[in-house]
Amino acid sequence: MDQERTPSFWSIIPDTVMSDRDLKPNAKLLYARITSLQSANGYCYATNKYLAEQLCVEPDTITRLLNNLSKAGYISVDVVRDE
Repeated sequence: MDQERTPSFWSIIPDTVMSDRDLKPNAKLLYARITSLQSANGYCYATNKYLAEQLCVEPDTITRLLNNLSKAGYISVDVVRDE
């Protein structure tokens, strides 16, 4: 998906995600951002840098939040590195 895609103006956070006490609050916001950036096939191709800019945090913070969401089973992460 093109990272220049404008995210939707709203996001839905499922109750299972919202009420998960093991998730950090910013992980819940990141989940909302990721779902708003999903393509029709259910994939989000945004970089950590892009997501960090969107949430006003550092890319390393995004990495930790993605790990938090992944370990909880809410997302799966495929790392694609620049060649």
